[in-house]
Amino acid sequence: MARAIGGPYVQHEFGDKVLEQYKLHLGWVTAQVDTSIAWPLDDTLIHYGGDDYFLRGTRDDHSLQPCLTMRTSKIQPVNQALQKMYKFGSILGWYLDGFVDVRGHITSSHAVRYSQMGAPRGGVVMGGGQKLDCNYLPIVESDEVRRALAFWREGQRLYRIHDAYSFLSFYKVIDSQFTKAKGREKGAWISAAIPKLTRHAADRVRELQAQGLDVSTHILESGRHAIAHASIGEVIVDPDLVEDRERIFKDIDVMQGLAQLFIRDELGIPTRMDVYRERDRLIPLYKFIDPAKLEIAKASDAVPRRSLKLDGMQLSVNIWPEPPSESFKGLSLRVLSIRNGVARVTATNSDQSLSLVFYFDFLKGKAHAAVSENFALSPSRGGKRSLRDSYDGVASGRGRK
Repeated sequence: MARAIGGPYVQHEFGDKVLEQYKLHLGWVTAQVDTSIAWPLDDTLIHYGGDDYFLRGTRDDHSLQPCLTMRTSKIQPVNQALQKMYKFGSILGWYLDGFVDVRGHITSSHAVRYSQMGAPRGGVVMGGGQKLDCNYLPIVESDEVRRALAFWREGQRLYRIHDAYSFLSFYKVIDSQFTKAKGREKGAWISAAIPKLTRHAADRVRELQAQGLDVSTHILESGRHAIAHASIGEVIVDPDLVEDRERIFKDIDVMQGLAQLFIRDELGIPTRMDVYRERDRLIPLYKFIDPAKLEIAKASDAVPRRSLKLDGMQLSVNIWPEPPSESFKGLSLRVLSIRNGVARVTATNSDQSLSLVFYFDFLKGKAHAAVSENFALSPSRGGKRSLRDSYDGVASGRGRK
């Protein structure tokens, strides 16, 4: 299956806007979560898949465990909200290379905080002014994908805490996607995926190969034994056998790596780093460009610069999620040249006192800020000075003049 590039833009809200939401509704469920991802200090509202998820920050009371809160109603009873939290925690943890798992919950008329007595304070919190960023979080619609991510969540939570159950959960990521009749296909997939493993998993593969073992068969047998019922006569992973415990301890990185490859490559669910590498940053511009002209721009350097028809478009530049400052609002776009699929453009403010240079690489789907070429024009002196400060500019189209 082709790898996906992520979901739609995810709307985030921070600060007082979030706190105001708690006053507008009666009926809430709050779940304490165990998590390994960096948790926000301040409450953060994520609008995802048609629902609102409130990530409760820990700034005011560092003894509190991270929590998720959702609204409840006759339309969305508690159990339905909790199921959504499990599903959201699965994809959020996967996307941010960790786990988010519900420990317990409480219901109330108001959005109160909740922490189980004696529960360990886990996870890390974000430092400074850093904001939680789950932009382009994939939308999970398939029940098969949901199930695979749920097993991944369990495996990640138990990793190096309970190796046998962690191994079993990672194995179920793959096993849950094949019927018994497709057992050979499962084995063939594992055989083809093993050479793609890296780091600790690849080290373990080489170790097994040096022992003369067929790694695919070895992993399949370990998985079957881990999932077998503990009945008399059944071959199982015995928690009292030192050999079984040591084997699972060593093999778990292989099983984790295979589960990760399956979710990413076969189910097409990317992580944030996948999205960062592969997402086409220029998608917002394409609706303003004639598709035929865009294809020519990607294939040739003989495209008139005005053929893209981007001149005069109004845009703003900001560092996400902060709004743009007045100096970076209402910048007018002008294409200076197009060569080998790369357009060199300027964004200039209304009084011509500031001009920024960008390169739009249509071949790679990237936008680059040419910091060394950016300059501010001084109306009083008529000259220019270099802008030495770099920034992570995010351009958003605002229509045309």
